[in-house]
Amino acid sequence: MTIYVPNSGKWKSYKTEGQNREFLLEGIKEAMKIAKKEKEAHNIVIASSSFGCRVAASLWVADKAEGVVPKIVMRKLICFGYPLFRPKPGQDRIRVLKDLPENLQVLMVSGTRDDFLHRDYQCLPRGIKAIEEIQSQSKAQIQICSTNGKHNPLDGAKKDEKARVRSTVLNFIRNAAS
Repeated sequence: MTIYVPNSGKWKSYKTEGQNREFLLEGIKEAMKIAKKEKEAHNIVIASSSFGCRVAASLWVADKAEGVVPKIVMRKLICFGYPLFRPKPGQDRIRVLKDLPENLQVLMVSGTRDDFLHRDYQCLPRGIKAIEEIQSQSKAQIQICSTNGKHNPLDGAKKDEKARVRSTVLNFIRNAAS
């Protein structure tokens, strides 16, 4: 199995969502090459954080991803701190999660004190309840792991929470072959 985690430092150097999407897409292509060499091309797990989660999730529903990324090989997506609500009203970040395909398994690791889950204008309940609401409406198989952390779910999390997250992520990855 190949796991691709984009270098979060790279995100800061790009000015547009399109550039970030291209960066992630290049990384996924590289992961697929490695997976083919390992004869594990059917077991790719994508893990990302913050904006990278949005980009990775959008690849599943974007028309332009057709033919570029064989969606069947990416069966799992791990999102650390998906930025559900932007600081000001505007772009819908919920629709992409609801439109994820049913053959995709998603692990969302989120902090209960994540500012991106607590906005005055949001149309869903606040906090982890917002993700639970999306979970109930999505076709994808979404699993939630929450901590007492912030946008980076491990920032501010206690040692036992970090151990629980580590265990949950490892179990999620291990079950990729099943």
